[in-house]
Amino acid sequence: MSSASLRSLIHIATASVLLVALWSWELLRALLHGVVLLGLALELWRLENPGFNQRLVRAFPVFREREAGSLSGAFWLAAGYAAASWFPYPWGAAGILVGALADPSGALVGRSLGFRGRKSWAGTTAVCAVAGIVLWAFGLPLRVVAGGALLAAAVERWSGPLNDNLLIAPCSAAICWLWA
Repeated sequence: MSSASLRSLIHIATASVLLVALWSWELLRALLHGVVLLGLALELWRLENPGFNQRLVRAFPVFREREAGSLSGAFWLAAGYAAASWFPYPWGAAGILVGALADPSGALVGRSLGFRGRKSWAGTTAVCAVAGIVLWAFGLPLRVVAGGALLAAAVERWSGPLNDNLLIAPCSAAICWLWA
């Protein structure tokens, strides 16, 4: 399995964090913030210790080359989930699920069509479609589904200097909260 495919599968598996919300949304929020703090400590240690970084990259072949000197996409994903958790349930949960499923879907579609290392319109369309399906499954009004899906696709495609993993979940949660 390629490192990109493994990264996408792990990304999708992060949706399981929502199982904690079955007990308590506040517990999920606390857990996510703890993960972000621990993740930041690990990331800083990784960036300051090249030997540790090399061992970590060998043990977990999911890091991108550009992450060698910066915070990883996994860290930004956890931070995005933590930010989305500040929105009330179910809006925050919808945002987290969009972040977990839509972004890796776009990457899988783009890679399957031969786009390596750059975003494709096919991948963006997949992000939009999966985000729409997730938001529809939450029983949201059509205007929220459409707006949320389009926003998720736009944020994933044009995130600028920020990592899209940081933005997709809280932006999706925000539009649900504002428009529902």
